[in-house]
Parts: sequence; structure tokens; C-alpha cells
Amino acid sequence: MLQGARKYQLSGLAERCLEFVENHLTDDGVCGVLEQALTIREQPLVDVCLRHIGNHTPAVFQSPQFLDIGPDAMEQVRDLMSVRKNYFYVRLKCL
Repeated sequence: MLQGARKYQLSGLAERCLEFVENHLTDDGVCGVLEQALTIREQPLVDVCLRHIGNHTPAVFQSPQFLDIGPDAMEQVRDLMSVRKNYFYVRLKCL
């Protein structure tokens, strides 16, 4: 539905689709949604998934689906974790 909303420039529907996905993402399902978002090149949805992964990292990493993600999704997660690690070290230096 999100793809159709984008195709026919129904921005209100697209926003509602994104809100729905964001409100119903699970730790087990986020990796599959991330892969689909990357496949259809839906950057706002990719961002929603990465935000969820960032907020629920331990649970997502323990889900069986995490082990099945493809290289593109894994690269996105790796970059997210790298940014967070760098931020952590910068914050430590400020103390």
C-alpha cells in the first residue's frame, strides 16, 4: 500500500502507512521490514526500522530473523552501530 501511495502521490496515505508500520513493528519483524524497505528504496521506512533497531538492539539481535538478513540490511545495521559506538566514545571523552 505504501508503494501505491507513493506512486499516486497520496502523501497523507503514505504518512499513515509509515505511522502504522512504526506503531506495529516488532523486534522479530523489523529485519524483514528493513529488507523490504531497502528493496523498494523507501528511505523513510528504512529510517523507522533503524530507529527501532537502535532502540531495541539486544532483542533484535537475539531474534532468529536477524541472522537471516541480507548484506544490504546488515550494512545498514553495521553503520547504525558504528555511529552509536562513536557517539558513545565521544561522550566518554567529555566526562
